Amino acid sequence: MIRVYLLSFTLVAALAVGCRQSSELSESSGSGNDGQSEQAREGLIQKVNLVVENWSNLKATAQLDRESIRSWLPDRGIRGRYQIVKQVIAKATIENLVGEKVFLNGPHENSINFNSAKEFGRYNPDFLTKLRELLADTFANETFVVNAQGLYDSQLKRYLRTYYLSYDVAANNKLVMDGYLSAIESETASSTEGFGSNAPSVFLQESFRDFAESSEKDGYDVYEAFTCPGFWVRRSIGGTADEFYDLLKLTLQTFDKQFLEEQTVLKRDQE
Repeated sequence: MIRVYLLSFTLVAALAVGCRQSSELSESSGSGNDGQSEQAREGLIQKVNLVVENWSNLKATAQLDRESIRSWLPDRGIRGRYQIVKQVIAKATIENLVGEKVFLNGPHENSINFNSAKEFGRYNPDFLTKLRELLADTFANETFVVNAQGLYDSQLKRYLRTYYLSYDVAANNKLVMDGYLSAIESETASSTEGFGSNAPSVFLQESFRDFAESSEKDGYDVYEAFTCPGFWVRRSIGGTADEFYDLLKLTLQTFDKQFLEEQTVLKRDQE
């Protein structure tokens, strides 16, 4: 269920990765106070610039073996990217900048639980609201956007486009949501061991096989096209799909405006 950890940190972290060392939240960060908001924005810019400037070195020092990330594919999906970025921007870092806990509940506490097949993270809506405010303020900084654009293009463009394209087929799909919850209920503890598939992941894979295979024909990564829809299913169950979709569109409007405009026209023509 690691994908629950993704979009906010991919959005923030390489937004660039567009997203745990500090143990206390700043109660005022992300509030309406102009000075505090400026401090949070500058803190985010500084962190992301470190990622942008040191991506190759961070990748070289990250533990990307399959035991560390529970995946054979460090260059695809979220796990390898997060493993790289968390050396600079991790869960507690974002919580301190935003001023809210990321999750209301779920398996992810001080570190990410790669093995939880029976539960997933429920995001805190207040965190997402304040994160959007912080990102909008940060994205207004033209120098930041220019500096982050190259990393976005190389590491996130295709991936976030896949998230955008999968939203319409996966978000608020009650049939899939109900089936996924049933698959979780039928899951056994033993199936979380090793790297094998489990009932919930197999259910999602087969539910979105047509989307994944069609996306592959259009030049997208088939693994990412299989996994991105599951993010929207979980967010729909948790009631935060719309907030994440808004974050995604904000990011695309900043870093991939032409794609977003083309998709908007295409959707309008299909109505």
